[in-house]
Amino acid sequence: MPKVTWMLVASIPALSGAAAAQRSPSPFLPVRVESCATADSLLGPLTSQGGVVRAEYVADMDSTRLVAGREFAGYMPAEQSRPWVTVMTSYSGHKPTTYPHADVSVLITGQDARRLGADSVAPVVLMLDQSPYPLDSVPIKMSSGPVGPSIFVTFKVPPNLFFALANAKKAVFLFGKVRGVLSPPELRDIRDLYRVALCGYVPN
Repeated sequence: MPKVTWMLVASIPALSGAAAAQRSPSPFLPVRVESCATADSLLGPLTSQGGVVRAEYVADMDSTRLVAGREFAGYMPAEQSRPWVTVMTSYSGHKPTTYPHADVSVLITGQDARRLGADSVAPVVLMLDQSPYPLDSVPIKMSSGPVGPSIFVTFKVPPNLFFALANAKKAVFLFGKVRGVLSPPELRDIRDLYRVALCGYVPN
């Protein structure tokens, strides 16, 4: 299974005007979310076209990479009100997959970063509709930049929990006492990400 840690920064917001000016366009392009029998049986019928999923097919690696949500076009404020969560998946080939995993990246800034930065590692718990699911702990390393202290972590969500996340009405990632709450539009994008992984799309 291809590693995607290096590209998780593709959807992390720019930290300064200079960085934004130098940033290359994302290789991930929006794709149409469509229905298929496999996804409909697991997620229910597709009732809205509002979800955003972006995709990249890397021909020389024969690898498909999907990310939920729009590319960030603004700037990260010094005190972001909550952690910035990006959910992705990847698999070999450009045909649909059957049991996708999720790669999650989280950018934590401001007071949340200061609070979490006192620890060397943080336990990660995924709360789905009030039910807790412990994940692997992540190492904590504080960085400084134009917006102040920040912490960037990545981790995997196994296929069974990715499926549960795609069906959840409420989802929260907990890093110690820091909460990364996923909004309803973000959950919709993640659900559609799972649907595209199961149904496939036509690469450019």
